[in-house]
Amino acid sequence: MDGKLAWPSKSNSFLELQERSARPLFVSMSGLAKLAGIAVKEAHDVRAVHALLDSIQRFSHTMASQWRTNRLAEIPMLQEAELIDDDSLKATVPVVWQILKTVLFTTTLILQDLTVRVIQNPVFSGRESRHPHSSSPPPLVLTVTDGPVIASRILHTLHGFYFITSRMGPSGFSSYNFVYYAAIDILTTYPKHAETFIREIAPKEVGRVPPLLADRLRDLYFLNICEQIVPVLSPKINEEVVIPALSAYLVPGLEETLHPHFEAAHSVMLALLATPSSAEIGATIMPFYVDAVFKAFPTSLSARQFRLAFGTLVGEASPPQPISGVHPHMVDVLLEILSEKVSVAGTTPLPAGVDEGAVGLSEKDVCILALIDSLPLMEIKVMHRWLDPAAELLNSVQDEGSKQRIRERFWGVLSGELDVSRAEVAVRWWGDGGRERVVLGKEQGVEGIRPRL
Repeated sequence: MDGKLAWPSKSNSFLELQERSARPLFVSMSGLAKLAGIAVKEAHDVRAVHALLDSIQRFSHTMASQWRTNRLAEIPMLQEAELIDDDSLKATVPVVWQILKTVLFTTTLILQDLTVRVIQNPVFSGRESRHPHSSSPPPLVLTVTDGPVIASRILHTLHGFYFITSRMGPSGFSSYNFVYYAAIDILTTYPKHAETFIREIAPKEVGRVPPLLADRLRDLYFLNICEQIVPVLSPKINEEVVIPALSAYLVPGLEETLHPHFEAAHSVMLALLATPSSAEIGATIMPFYVDAVFKAFPTSLSARQFRLAFGTLVGEASPPQPISGVHPHMVDVLLEILSEKVSVAGTTPLPAGVDEGAVGLSEKDVCILALIDSLPLMEIKVMHRWLDPAAELLNSVQDEGSKQRIRERFWGVLSGELDVSRAEVAVRWWGDGGRERVVLGKEQGVEGIRPRL
């Protein structure tokens, strides 16, 4: 029908789906989850736990494999209205997603009880075993290696279900969030197990965006996990596994359905740059990443995201962060690159739909604001060296309204966001001609700011 996917409510496949979802086992799935949870709470043999995880993990991977053969698996949620006919969108598609969400919710409840047992175990909680007369569940006999193995298997299970979870937004639901983050917390306590897990879920092919939506979702799961686990990974794993997997999603101009991947890849890169153990790698890749950030603004990164990203880069390249020891002049390099960007940046207002705080500002204006935002993060002597250039860039702005807003921000940083040592330097600079450069510049005084100065 007009090239759209049609799944009539009278079709045999949908009627069979309805019949199966009406069977007692499915209808009683919530009760089944509670029963399994009770069994987990009372278990004291770790082999039973691993057997349960075997079944759940196989189930999630079977569902993921079978879903790949479904035509719905080829359609991103943002494009459903364009690619699926109206009757299917109203009658049949919501039913299948509700069934899948029920399966995910039920499985997550079981994993939640299992996660609680692992966390409460004396081996991982640091508490002594229960008192002989205690009414609490019998202790689950775990070794030190059982915890990270169970955590990685839980995350593998959630990996298989991610084609469902990805439709529920970043917050998901509370039980899922608890299981997901608790498993990550356990795994990050054991870096070797974390590295093994990352290798297992890493994209098989890097450097390109996979054509299938199912593979793209698996990549997104990998990126989200990496953001949490990168700080405990060795430089070797970060360099050989994580960074190559980011390259395809750091480029600007990706299609709209890949915007979550784009944001996740940038988050992973910032997490990696903030990792002390990977300082040498960070110093090597930072100039290339800065180039990627500049190319992404304003087409893919918003003004707020660009300013935040640049400020983070300056902070991570400044003392006492490890990158500053590897490359002591990195901040000056970043600021020079930004200055070059300002010289060629557009001066027309950014298009509609930008951040509320950037309405009416141009690409050039935002770049200057990014420099001003980063002043409190610089080493004192570097900040002092860049106060004059910042004032010069401010005065190069032609639009008086934008110039006024940048002045306001400049004054806000100097008067309220510097620590004592930096504020002392800024006060001296202000009295030695900085005020004239910022307030007067090459034009007449700006009345709106004078009372506060």
